[in-house]
Amino acid sequence: MIKEISLSDIDDVVSVHMQSLPQDIFPLLGKNFLTRFYSAALQSDYCMILGFYQETRLQGFIFLTTQSDKVIPDIISKNFFGIMKSAISGVIKNVSLLKGLVWNSARMFFSRKKNLISSAIGPEIFFIVVRSDSRSKNIGSALIDQAKSFFVNRGYHQMKVKTLKYDNGAVIEFYKKNGGEILEEFIFFERTYLYLKFELILSDT
Repeated sequence: MIKEISLSDIDDVVSVHMQSLPQDIFPLLGKNFLTRFYSAALQSDYCMILGFYQETRLQGFIFLTTQSDKVIPDIISKNFFGIMKSAISGVIKNVSLLKGLVWNSARMFFSRKKNLISSAIGPEIFFIVVRSDSRSKNIGSALIDQAKSFFVNRGYHQMKVKTLKYDNGAVIEFYKKNGGEILEEFIFFERTYLYLKFELILSDT
């Protein structure tokens, strides 16, 4: 069963994210940060979080946004001091994140561009996370299908997703299997990412 995540589900969402993607930037910022981030996300008009449940257990979730360039600032604005405090604490505790923050900030400053990623706008799968012990059960594909329906019902012709480029072949092939095509690559926090696009077919009715 796929349903919209509520505030009572946040602990499970945080647990699944940290367990399944421990080296992702957001989990590296810590449990406290993720809890505040997802709690604030539920208040944003720019996103929707859908969970895949088997009985009462959350097996995975997908974080969708209609405005990828606006969603993070909007979420932060819902609990600015709490989110920033936990983010700063997480960065201080993680040397690699601190280095990445300095490097990325310098890159943005010297480029004199507000947005270095041309695809970072419009509808996007911001996160898709499946428990490591529940993979290869078509849960991810079911969540992708739900994302397609979500955006089609809102009149969008395309959606995007970003993922790491290197040492990530299985994930990239998963997206391609579900209709994704590589759009462009970019560097963020000293990591190289790919943007993939999915063409959506709108109903005539």
